[in-house]
Amino acid sequence: MPRMAPPESAFDAPKRPDPRAWMWALGLTLVNGTLWVYATNREGAWGQEPAWDQAAYLTMALRMKRAIVEHGLGGLAEAWVYEGARIFAPLVTTASALLMLVFGDSRHVAEAVLPLSTFPLVLGTFRCVERLYDRKSAYATSALVLTF
Repeated sequence: MPRMAPPESAFDAPKRPDPRAWMWALGLTLVNGTLWVYATNREGAWGQEPAWDQAAYLTMALRMKRAIVEHGLGGLAEAWVYEGARIFAPLVTTASALLMLVFGDSRHVAEAVLPLSTFPLVLGTFRCVERLYDRKSAYATSALVLTF
């Protein structure tokens, strides 16, 4: 008696990735980045003191940058372990430190890491939700993620 293959469920069937996801993620990133530039360049925005958590991230990014300059990658690893344990998200401060290493010490440069990380966030969210559910849910969820 011949064996029959089990029927494929909708979850098992591979879905073709939507090529429009890249354009969607790029569009949302541009809108978010434009709003960020507008908000940071408005009158008095940079004259204000940063909030305590934002100031802690900026301080930690400067410390990590200093560790990279003085001790190279070993200094970065040490700063990640010892300094990064003091904050919630050491990846953000490390990315800020690397940007400041390339573009110079500036609050603008340090805070630019957040708009730059928007694209992988939106695209990753879209792809995960598209894989698990459907494209319509992926569009809605990836737009919703930017409101957090």
